Amino acid sequence: AEEAGEGEESNHVHLTVRLADIMNVKIKTLQGETTLSAQPETTTVREIKEAVSLMNGYLPDHQHVFLEGKMLEDNKALAEVSPLSRSPIVHVLVKRTTKVKILPNSGNEFELSISAAETVESLKRRIEVAEGIPALTHRVVHNGQYLPETASLADYGVDKDSVLVLEPIGKHGRLVPEGSEELENVDRSLQNCVKMLQQAQAGFDVHMAPCLASAGTGGAYFLLGPRGNKVAVFKPEDEEPNAENNPRGRSQPVGIPGSAGREGLRKGTLPGEGASREFAAYILDHDNFARVPPTAMVCLKQTSNKKYASVTDWNGSQGKRGSIQTFVPYESDCEEMGISQFSRQGVHRIAVLDIRLANTDRNGSNVLVRREAEGEWSLTPIDHGYCLPGSLSDICFDWIYWPQASQPFDQEVRDYIANLDEEKDLEKLKMHGINLRPECQLVFRVCNILLRLGLQKGLSAYDIGNIMCRQTLQQSILEKMSHHALKKLTKGRIQGTGKLQLHELDHRSSELYLEEITQQMKTYMKEVFDEDEV
Repeated sequence: AEEAGEGEESNHVHLTVRLADIMNVKIKTLQGETTLSAQPETTTVREIKEAVSLMNGYLPDHQHVFLEGKMLEDNKALAEVSPLSRSPIVHVLVKRTTKVKILPNSGNEFELSISAAETVESLKRRIEVAEGIPALTHRVVHNGQYLPETASLADYGVDKDSVLVLEPIGKHGRLVPEGSEELENVDRSLQNCVKMLQQAQAGFDVHMAPCLASAGTGGAYFLLGPRGNKVAVFKPEDEEPNAENNPRGRSQPVGIPGSAGREGLRKGTLPGEGASREFAAYILDHDNFARVPPTAMVCLKQTSNKKYASVTDWNGSQGKRGSIQTFVPYESDCEEMGISQFSRQGVHRIAVLDIRLANTDRNGSNVLVRREAEGEWSLTPIDHGYCLPGSLSDICFDWIYWPQASQPFDQEVRDYIANLDEEKDLEKLKMHGINLRPECQLVFRVCNILLRLGLQKGLSAYDIGNIMCRQTLQQSILEKMSHHALKKLTKGRIQGTGKLQLHELDHRSSELYLEEITQQMKTYMKEVFDEDEV
């Protein structure tokens, strides 16, 4: 292959090759050389492009292959497009690269070679690989203008000697100062996801299709790495139970009679909220105390034939939004093993998380078990789509029946609980773009207050779980407390009929509700647990 450029100012490189002479194709650049072993009978146009793309700057989508003036399709074999006896000349048109300066808000500027048709999205991914600057937490600014993810750099006047500024962003899209506590929170929570996202993207790049999991009630897809290994689990918002595109027959299209106000499979949950709850559980698992796998919110873009092509920021307007979580290899789940083998602290860490988040779906099948190098079993909690509900009715913890739950918390767990702050947690969720419904915030506050009071009283995870979970079809103890608190507020109502509901409370009513239910918790614990001590 040989370069036949048309002058220094040309935006393209022309490569010509005679089909009959092809034994292999070598592409030589400043960075090195790569070789594609080629047999004209089987080598496709796409493979020629991919050989070029192995060197930085010549991406497959930036190339066009022409034969006798006609552009060739990617899936065509070289032998298909023309008989070898004719020895035609094939032209590979490659968009020429140029260098631009990249200026981070902190650190030294650096140069990067780009093509005229490169997008902001692909540029950010390359910067992440080259410099370690997270793509998900930065945006590109040129001449004071923010460039959309899908924009071609050429469309916004980016050319030779242009300067591109990398601005840090909050997860909900707001620009934040470099070095701020907010950016540190965002960066810290997303850094563990970078490797997972890179592996998933590498799988898409070699056409590894997502695989629908066999179990579950919603759409959950295993994303594969370039070698076909499972690297992540993607759960689309629109494929959750009762969502419009649920693949398991549990769909309820938007707009049909009765669809307004539709509920998820648990009280106080809504279709489409599960993905953000998966992300929230990871964000609120401070210091990875309960070992929730790294999770992020993303948008998977699709090609015209509905195949997934790339992983982008969840604020993207195109593609399918959802949660992506690192795939954790495991040997079993808790339903398939004897629970006596689990450590007390391992169970307590998950119990604390579930209590804080009012988990309505903690069962043995969503706690994964794996043997560590030292021989102990480690527990990994997954499936947090039904956390942070707007109701206290369906809270459910299978671990309350495990003997470890009745054992007292050790000092490490006690210290962890003592340092929790639900108001800071809610602010942290907002930093990451998660704005809980008011009733969900109330439930979160109630459960954290209960956990804190339980700790002060010396209660076990079992004791607290019994207050929160129904033992029969009757209301749980915590539900009854909430009922009485709401009933007390209702007495002061001037308008309306019936008992107030959580979603009806304004700011002042919410404060009064929390004061009342807190007092009821204290009274209950004094009556029941002080009596036990006697």
